[in-house]
Amino acid sequence: MGDLHSHASEVVISLTALDQFGVREQYKKGLLPHNVRTTPFPQAINGSVVTFTDGETLEPDVIIFCTGYEYSFPFLDASCDVTVSEGKRIQPLFKHMIHSRYHTLMFIDMVYTPIEFSIAYIQVSFAFKILDGSLALPSEEEMIQETEADYRDRMASGQKTHHAHSYEFALRWTPYAYCDEIVAFAGIEHLVAETFGFVMGVFARLFENVMTFRDHDFLDPIPDQ
Repeated sequence: MGDLHSHASEVVISLTALDQFGVREQYKKGLLPHNVRTTPFPQAINGSVVTFTDGETLEPDVIIFCTGYEYSFPFLDASCDVTVSEGKRIQPLFKHMIHSRYHTLMFIDMVYTPIEFSIAYIQVSFAFKILDGSLALPSEEEMIQETEADYRDRMASGQKTHHAHSYEFALRWTPYAYCDEIVAFAGIEHLVAETFGFVMGVFARLFENVMTFRDHDFLDPIPDQ
């Protein structure tokens, strides 16, 4: 958005109801450029005409899809018992990583967060303890129960199926909450603890103003609130 608005007569940002970074509220406060506005999520796209859920229609010159990607594992045999719902929810994964029946089948870095590569370091340490037998896992039934309980809570909070492995929602589903959970469960070193202050600083500035957060020196610690 920061790069687009200076090259377009108008930039329209279509937001889901969750609006993780509070862009809609920033628009209401007048923090966005004069030619940038927000709309609800699209209901339909017919040809070049976009219809939004509030009934507004728009015929933009360009539509930029920021929808991410879908998971697919065609190289896994059906006997692996891995399913993907709506292209995003991989089942059955305990802690969003370990197959609840075949424990040596692991999916590293499937968790969606702003620091997924850092989280992979923790997940690999977790995996080593499973592979060398030094960490005992719960029963298959217990792992499935925990996984399903987390999914139900996500749906109750307003998330969708494609958020099943997402950790970008305050306060429960944050990247640092996931790392804390894995570290506590596996009894491993918290390899990315120092990263959290940086990430929290980025999020804080994003919530303040999505147009100016890049201007902040994130090596400068945020004062205690």
